[in-house]
Amino acid sequence: MSDRNQNIPWLISSSNPPDGFVQGVQGHAPNLPRVDRAAQLLWSRGIQDTEKLAGFLDPNLYQPASPWEFGAEMDWAVKRLQQAREAGEIVTIWGDFDADGVTSTAVLWDGLGQFFPPTNYHTIFPIASQNPTA
Repeated sequence: MSDRNQNIPWLISSSNPPDGFVQGVQGHAPNLPRVDRAAQLLWSRGIQDTEKLAGFLDPNLYQPASPWEFGAEMDWAVKRLQQAREAGEIVTIWGDFDADGVTSTAVLWDGLGQFFPPTNYHTIFPIASQNPTA
């Protein structure tokens, strides 16, 4: 973290979630020291359905979204990967060094490895950020 970002204050929403929501968070995470803050954070991030709290607060109850919820882009990507596999094309996986970049690259490497031999796909990590403020 650069020095210039250390003086930026946290912005915490001033809206308080309903008591029933806070109680729902308490029910799913009884050992949290500041349930009110956790409830406020979830509420301000748009997680406001008590029925969905369990998946956010208990990893054993998490239900991932279907990849098909991404819509037409997922359908296009699957068709393109099928075309590449049938044509013996080389597939490139592009990833960066932040947490989601490394994770998604590893997931793609593992997943595509089931369909492409290791010699038919490459992984590229950029040396430096393309965003100088990152």
